[in-house]
Amino acid sequence: MLLDSTNIIDCGPSRIASRCVSWSSSGIYLAFGSSDRLARLYSVEPAQAREVLVISGHQGPVTHVRFHPSDKVLVRNYREG
Repeated sequence: MLLDSTNIIDCGPSRIASRCVSWSSSGIYLAFGSSDRLARLYSVEPAQAREVLVISGHQGPVTHVRFHPSDKVLVRNYREG
C-alpha cells in the first residue's frame, strides 16, 4: 500500500527532537521518547488522534521506548546526564 495524505496522522508540533518511537501491537498507540527527558503516548486513531499521556521523571534523554506485546506495559530507557 502506498502512503497518501489519508494515511497521515498529525501528532502536533514538537520543540524537541524525538529520539525514538514505537507502535503498539494494536496499532492504536504511538510512543515517543525525546531529548527533553519525556516520553509521550499518543492515540493515533484517525478520528481521535491526540496526546494521551506524558511520562516525566527521567534523569536524561529518553533513548528507547518499546511496548510489551500485550500493549499493557511501555518500557522506557534513558541516558543519564
